[in-house]
Amino acid sequence: MAAATARWDTPPPLGADGRDGVEQWLVKNHSGYIRNEYGKSYRGCLPINLETAVDVGHVGSLFTHAVEPILGGDDIAFFLKFRDNYDPDRLWESYESLVRQNPALQVTLRPVNKSFSWVPINSEELNAALDSQRQRFSQLFSLEELLSPAHALTPPLPVRISQMEDRKVCFQMRHAFSSGLGALQWIEYWLAAFDGESVPVAPAAGRFDSTAPLIGLALLPFYLLGYLAHAGLKQARNTVDLTHGKTPRPHNNGYASRTYQFSEPETDRILAEAHKLNLSLTQYMCLAVAKAMLSAQPEKSRVCMAIPTDLARYSPNFPRTVPGNYTGSLTVQLRRGAPLQSQIARQFSWLRRGIDYWLNRVVGALSRREQRLVNRLARGALLPVHRRGPFQNVSCAVTNVGAVKSPAFCARIESGTGSTKTQTILFTIFRLHGRLSANVTFDRDLYDSEEVFRVADAALANLAR
Repeated sequence: MAAATARWDTPPPLGADGRDGVEQWLVKNHSGYIRNEYGKSYRGCLPINLETAVDVGHVGSLFTHAVEPILGGDDIAFFLKFRDNYDPDRLWESYESLVRQNPALQVTLRPVNKSFSWVPINSEELNAALDSQRQRFSQLFSLEELLSPAHALTPPLPVRISQMEDRKVCFQMRHAFSSGLGALQWIEYWLAAFDGESVPVAPAAGRFDSTAPLIGLALLPFYLLGYLAHAGLKQARNTVDLTHGKTPRPHNNGYASRTYQFSEPETDRILAEAHKLNLSLTQYMCLAVAKAMLSAQPEKSRVCMAIPTDLARYSPNFPRTVPGNYTGSLTVQLRRGAPLQSQIARQFSWLRRGIDYWLNRVVGALSRREQRLVNRLARGALLPVHRRGPFQNVSCAVTNVGAVKSPAFCARIESGTGSTKTQTILFTIFRLHGRLSANVTFDRDLYDSEEVFRVADAALANLAR
């Protein structure tokens, strides 16, 4: 297996269109795996036809929709502190204009036969939803209140704003509707409207022309086999699990959350340390979290982290405002006793092959009956962590929203953080005005708050050390 992996790690340069060079090389060198000229279908390796349209954003929406009942909502939430006092009426008016002038926001995910579709809502549903939101907009909420099931974002609208204390506003969006970066795009549109600009009208549909390297599909079996071999037969009992074997149940007690703010000099120091180790900021955060997790349970030898990825990067001209959760995932497993830094760098290198895209694409191709897929995912969400497969028994998740540089955002927002409802411990990092902020959010029903905050404090201390 090692020899085969090394052979696949040195593909020829991509062709002018980012594909043809790899396709021709695959056909020439690995015709046993690929049938049809230019690798258009991989019938000998995986049951997927490249000419069949599969919306990876729709696949992501189904994943999120399946676990929504146990999560108590599927909200992405951005908590934004304005630089100055704002006029609540004007803030609401700009939000309402954004919703009314954008058909892309006037949709809800509904079952259609044995599948699901984003269905437009009618004018009565739209008016009733906005009236209901307007009535609650005058109230002030805390961060944890907004993450509770009682205040979950419900259909028909996939978006909502809420006021908080101290010039803060929460922008919530259904994760089935969008990724975190998609939500940020909508926030930029809203803030531009708040500044008096004409309300941007985003396209409600688009064509996802993927530039994901085709070699990633051919390498997928090697990736899966290598991952399983590295996980080992005893991976379940050896993986850090801060749920301590609890069986999941609906998150009726809501979520605990804590935000960490770093100064500009601290942020510069963190970025410099990551650069010195040849790690990205996301990878450096994974390193800090992994050390804290392994220290919390010294009897365990494996920590497993889910890393959300941006599938829209494979289609640079695709509008981020199109309904669909264009979020992929890379599962990173790290072993005690081997250098964590090199393990992280090696596993992140799979993203250069587009593995996160092809995993979603294959799932979509295999899931001809969407309702069956949703039911299977919902059942899996009810299993304790130690009874899940090696790709699902994660210790935590780490996501990097990135550096926000939008003029409208930077002009109006002083600081911010983001979070998403998940079944695991979620670490989110976010940069604005050259300052890093981090957030940890987790379910109160599954985790002990003191223990998780102790681990999070250690992780963020590792980051800033």
